[in-house]
Amino acid sequence: MILLAAFIGTGNPSSAQEVPAPRVFTKIEVEGNSRFRDQDVIATSGLQTGDAIGEPELIAADEALEFSGEFEDIVISSNGQTLIITVEET
Repeated sequence: MILLAAFIGTGNPSSAQEVPAPRVFTKIEVEGNSRFRDQDVIATSGLQTGDAIGEPELIAADEALEFSGEFEDIVISSNGQTLIITVEET
């Protein structure tokens, strides 16, 4: 599961088909993890600070974390320049 609404947060798109422009984040935080280090979750997601992150990257990150088999639920959101990966471990 991926939550794009909190990530987008840039106003009302003029069309349901419109894809938001990629954003660059200065920090990535991980929440909900206890067995895995933050760095391991971030590495598995493939996301990196300083990269342009858009819908394709978010979908790929969600799939990479899901396919690891270690997480039951994954939500990716943002707060300002911080990208937040919230996981529920299996």
